[in-house]
Amino acid sequence: MDAVQEAPLRSVGQIAASVAEVLGIAALDPDEPTAFWKDVAVRVADTYEGQTASEIARWIIEEKFDRDWDPDEALDDETGLPAVSTYEELLDIANRLAPTLAEDEALVEDVIATDEEEEAGSDALAELSEHISSRPVDLGLETVLSNVHRGSLVISPEWQRSYVWKAKRKKRFIESLLINLPIPSILTWMEPKTETEYVIDGRQRLETLVRFCSTREQLAKLHIDEKPFKTFPAKEPLFAPGAQLSEVANKRFDQFADNWKNRLYNQTFRIIRFDRLTRGQLYQVFERYNTGGVQLQAQEIRNAVYQNSTLHRYLWNLAREYADPPPEPDPDIDRIASDLRARMDRKADRYGVYSFIGRVMAFTYFQGGRRHPARGLQSNYSATVASATNDFMDDYEHLDWQELRSKWIRMYDKTIEWYTPDYALVRPSPTKVPFHAFLATVQLATTPHVLEDIDAERTTEAEVIAAVRDLWRDFALNEPTEGATGRVGIVFEKQNSTLFWSAQRRWLQLLRNQLGSGAAAATPAQ
Repeated sequence: MDAVQEAPLRSVGQIAASVAEVLGIAALDPDEPTAFWKDVAVRVADTYEGQTASEIARWIIEEKFDRDWDPDEALDDETGLPAVSTYEELLDIANRLAPTLAEDEALVEDVIATDEEEEAGSDALAELSEHISSRPVDLGLETVLSNVHRGSLVISPEWQRSYVWKAKRKKRFIESLLINLPIPSILTWMEPKTETEYVIDGRQRLETLVRFCSTREQLAKLHIDEKPFKTFPAKEPLFAPGAQLSEVANKRFDQFADNWKNRLYNQTFRIIRFDRLTRGQLYQVFERYNTGGVQLQAQEIRNAVYQNSTLHRYLWNLAREYADPPPEPDPDIDRIASDLRARMDRKADRYGVYSFIGRVMAFTYFQGGRRHPARGLQSNYSATVASATNDFMDDYEHLDWQELRSKWIRMYDKTIEWYTPDYALVRPSPTKVPFHAFLATVQLATTPHVLEDIDAERTTEAEVIAAVRDLWRDFALNEPTEGATGRVGIVFEKQNSTLFWSAQRRWLQLLRNQLGSGAAAATPAQ
């Protein structure tokens, strides 16, 4: 990929869909937005006040949740309806109200941000520390803005999460600049092939400046569908009549007198540029500097690091994550992505489907070990989930699309068929059948290897189905009982990355032993 475009800001429809999913209400009908806002109000407050979408939105945001409401920013100029920023504010409220999942399986199945992951990151940085190359560059605001508008400095490509700063925080940041408070350094990575610069840390600060100092036409070219915002009104102490900033109270940047414009233009930004890093190394650096108020998850960091990788695009395509332009229609991929997204439910948020497929593929391709570029075959390879996914992204960067596509379609469909709706990708309970990423990974990552046995005529699919249905429940779900002997199900074992690897290898070995000598002989030595 030779260039990366700024991603379109999430639309009203997309943000409203996320709100509807979090709150469990009907989706937004663009022709009847008032009905949506009434549903939101009843869901979060058991009642509502106002007759129009805009009135109800103001009541929810300003009166019920005591948040800033500036009609100039909250409402669309042309329609008078709630603007994108209002839906973003609503989504933040909804996410904070959403009940957290306290089930044990939800806590153990995502071994991503644990202490051992941090230790793995420290080990990786220790290996590369002498090769880290960074250099400070001091740039004026005019230069920074010019780089953003020319596309040489990318602050919000499609792999990044949404801009999350709210109105008060945006205005407070501009206030800080106007009174000459120092700006923390911005960390970037220079992609060597295109010499395009990507923000590692500081995206929210930079985008706030872009949204304040640019014209509406410039913002439109960056796919930011909002008008520039204003400074604080005169009721704020620093903007009060006679106060230090009174001359720029409640004004857009284009309304500033030249001396005030120059005060911002003369601000110097310290840019720390990283280069000479592999993507895996960059991941660790990015993780260290993940300092935003809404911290990025592992898959979001991976999106940032690997966004120019062909394999990243392929996994993104399999997951049918949001992209612009949208991927070409593919009925089988569309069907599977839709099915998996429905099964994962809220775990599909924040690129969850992309993350899960990447994890599954890492465990599939490294099932028999990893051939390290410098160390040779690591037959007992057992990296943490995030590290394994990164290694897969590096080792298989040039994986053929048709190979990946056909493998994914076949392994997914056969897993659903073999394990039946009762057990496929889930941990059953008396009241519900929740998606379980750990068990789903073991199932899916094992299936391609069993399919190889079927293709080589070492066993038959009928024998595989019988073995799966005979063995899986005890292997995965056998509950510990006091005084009993024998192995308990894998969901009751100590949850860590070692179990992720050993469980799928043990499951494949158990199946092959059940299937007979031909299949058992295919198991690689560990």
